[in-house]
Amino acid sequence: MRAEGLGSETWLEYSITPNLSHRRRWVARMLEKRPTTPGPIEPAREQLGYLLLELNRPVEALPEFEASLEKASRRRGALSGAFHAAELTKDLSKAKHFKSELSATSSR
Repeated sequence: MRAEGLGSETWLEYSITPNLSHRRRWVARMLEKRPTTPGPIEPAREQLGYLLLELNRPVEALPEFEASLEKASRRRGALSGAFHAAELTKDLSKAKHFKSELSATSSR
């Protein structure tokens, strides 16, 4: 199953799953795909990060953006999402780091 084809019901299943270890296995099963050509336009974990931000869950969103950046470093969308999530969680050191990375990416 590809992440781009996941419907709202699947995301709802994720959001109401009570067991954190089950969520992690679910994410690993559904979303672990290293972006390759002609890979996804926006990596699945980055999409999940933005979904979690929309659900007002920045604490859960931040690790998703960080995981996305491990696979596809310096992606502007992931850096922007990570910066926003870090600000919302009041993690000032991470917010500063992502802001500087974002600035460096913008100046290229």
